[in-house]
Amino acid sequence: MGNNKNIESEFSKLPEEVSLKEIILKIIGFGKEIWNKKFLILLISAIVGGVAFFRSDEPVTEYESHINFIVNQQALTSTSEKINAILGLNSDMQFGKIIEILKSSKVIHPVLTREINVAEKSEIVANLLLKDVGRKPIELSSSDPEKLSRKELITLSNIHKNFLYKNLTIEHNPVSTALLLKIKTQNQELSTELIDLIYNEFTGFYAYQTIGKPMENFKKLKKRRDSLEWKMKALEKEQARAQDKSMGITSRKSLLYMNDIVRDLQSTSALYAEVNKGMQDLEFTLSSKGPEFQILDRSYIPIRITEDSKIKKAIIAAIIGMILTIIIVVLAKIVKDALNS
Repeated sequence: MGNNKNIESEFSKLPEEVSLKEIILKIIGFGKEIWNKKFLILLISAIVGGVAFFRSDEPVTEYESHINFIVNQQALTSTSEKINAILGLNSDMQFGKIIEILKSSKVIHPVLTREINVAEKSEIVANLLLKDVGRKPIELSSSDPEKLSRKELITLSNIHKNFLYKNLTIEHNPVSTALLLKIKTQNQELSTELIDLIYNEFTGFYAYQTIGKPMENFKKLKKRRDSLEWKMKALEKEQARAQDKSMGITSRKSLLYMNDIVRDLQSTSALYAEVNKGMQDLEFTLSSKGPEFQILDRSYIPIRITEDSKIKKAIIAAIIGMILTIIIVVLAKIVKDALNS
């Protein structure tokens, strides 16, 4: 019985030993196949590396500037719906709206038309960005985006989309509620100037929509209310005079005239109440705290970022080409063995 158990245990081990042997033989077979195809593998790797070398662009050096800042939460709450309506934003996140504003044409277009001094030469930002990528400069009829033609606005939008939007990044830290604004260009001075321009344009736009615009509307409503108040007083006096004249004498003509005065006075009073309510709403908005911006950190000297060299790209491509060729050779070997068996 003991011998039978030993024989059974030996037989139970046999398939595992055979399986392991087959695996080792397969690996050896794959190794031989790879060695036999070594020149083909090296040739394909060299071709892939050569193509990568000649097709890749020269390494570009870029300069990154950043500003880390916060906006007080109260200002975000008070201006949320207002700025949402102006820009047509659908985001439910208040910081998401700020990020969209920073990248929107409301902020970027005035920056692109701004003239700055770089390398002791005064040029608009749009042309400096075009020069960065070897494009021809453009001419604009005005530095105010609202006065530009439709064709000029389309040109600005293309520059915004192709050369600035992808190089402008905004990150939000949900813990500290801080925003990190970063910009990359191939010009060190331009990166420094551009980050300041974008930040200042954003804060100016945000502050205007929070306090400046409601203040303008408040002044217009006050002027309108004063005009309606004067008209109401004039109608009341006219009503009193008409009543005195018709004292004891009631004619159809005088009744029609009195009814006209009453209707005019009622409509003016209703409009006065509506305007007065609008003023009260604006007074509440203006009494709330305006936006506060605080810079936590900023780069005065841009960070230099250099791409990988063409040789490094070619080596990486050659290695990838070699790995893919080896995989194809192994797969071909597996298919060939399966067909033969």
